[in-house]
Amino acid sequence: MKNEMKKKNNKGFSLVELIVVIAIMAVLMVVLAPAMLRYVEKTRVQKDESAVSEVANAAELALADEAIYAAANSATKITVTVGDDAAITAKADTTVFKDLADDVKATVGEKIDFVSKQHASDEATITLEYDGNRQAYVLKSTTWKNDKTTTTPPAGK
Repeated sequence: MKNEMKKKNNKGFSLVELIVVIAIMAVLMVVLAPAMLRYVEKTRVQKDESAVSEVANAAELALADEAIYAAANSATKITVTVGDDAAITAKADTTVFKDLADDVKATVGEKIDFVSKQHASDEATITLEYDGNRQAYVLKSTTWKNDKTTTTPPAGK
């Protein structure tokens, strides 16, 4: 009868084992959470920059339209602004190109949402300059208003 009492089926974990596992998980979360949050924010910033790059590509594509190109032909610099209210406007020196802005909106959509904390209420200005060698407008820089950074495209662009 004593052997029968000793042979309990002890299936499962003890309370001490469960507490140890929970403590290990808590330590891992404290160590890994900040790195994960930085990674998520970095990904959001890249998404914002990608959206602005898409607007720049759409502007270059819009300038392939002969009517828009003819209107822009007298300007040496065109700026396309993506505002904090997601409005897209286009200017060449002092002239506003509604057709260029409309063409860009038709390509990328009416609204650009910035999702990162860094650019949440930001504005990006895309500068296209006339390149006489190529006889076309090419992307020269992208400037973010709030953090004052400028991105210049690679030499091949």
